[in-house]
Amino acid sequence: HRLRPQPSSFRLVLCLSAEFQSADQAVEYTLRALSLLQRHFSFRAVLFSASPFAAHLCNRLGIDLIPAYMCESPLSLTRRTNFAKLPVVPELLKACRKLYSADFYGYLNSDILPSPSLFPVLDFLLSKHSQGELTDGVSPLSRGEP
Repeated sequence: HRLRPQPSSFRLVLCLSAEFQSADQAVEYTLRALSLLQRHFSFRAVLFSASPFAAHLCNRLGIDLIPAYMCESPLSLTRRTNFAKLPVVPELLKACRKLYSADFYGYLNSDILPSPSLFPVLDFLLSKHSQGELTDGVSPLSRGEP
């Protein structure tokens, strides 16, 4: 399996999904940026993809890969994929919550470069939340069930 041993908790877990059969420069840049952020922050990136090319990239960059979209039951009435056969965001977040302990969970489009300035903002929000100055509904990332 492609999941690595995890610390007890992360500040942030970001999930993304991408399906590509050959080099995709935008996705590769995003994965490289996420790999760098994982080395410097309490952070884990998780790519949901069935692409062999994605598996190769994730393995090389230290990004966790979930090669099959998780579902609880084939009889479930919940729609787990969209019209393009990609998982819907709430299902990705549920899977990440089951696999990782974190203060914040989020979704990132696979062609967006994340900024390291996100982490001080999350620390600030967590501090204000613990002081009762913010409610769960104010947080920019989902902390509870979607």
